[in-house]
Amino acid sequence: SNSKYRFWNQLLEKEKTKTNLHSGISPQVSDWIGTRESGLQWNMVIGKRDARVELYIDRGKGAKSENKAIFDALYANKSEVESAFGEMLDWQRMDDRQACRIAKRITKGGLQDEDKWEQIQDALIDAMMRLEKALRPHIDKLQV
Repeated sequence: SNSKYRFWNQLLEKEKTKTNLHSGISPQVSDWIGTRESGLQWNMVIGKRDARVELYIDRGKGAKSENKAIFDALYANKSEVESAFGEMLDWQRMDDRQACRIAKRITKGGLQDEDKWEQIQDALIDAMMRLEKALRPHIDKLQV
């Protein structure tokens, strides 16, 4: 829907002033936007009533064991990552699926709450920047 496009367009305009993590991305009519690097995707997701940021780990077809190994290597540093992030994260190994994710839910509202878009966008950008900063040193050390 048009509202998704408008939501991401506003968010990306704001985000540019703070980080270039999603600088190559155009707004789209989608529930999520993300940027990819070697099988790791930094996503922002908007739902009707809530939103989230996540590191989505998926190196593609046949990479399930590799994905789980990456997740496990990052999970081994959980306390350090969460301390750098500033709050607890949702560590989803998703054993029944190929991918894994490390996420943070934003509970300020969602797409249906247009009067709260500003706050939701600010919260998403802030959480995304903290997530990337908290995980980056550990991603850089990955041997997988």
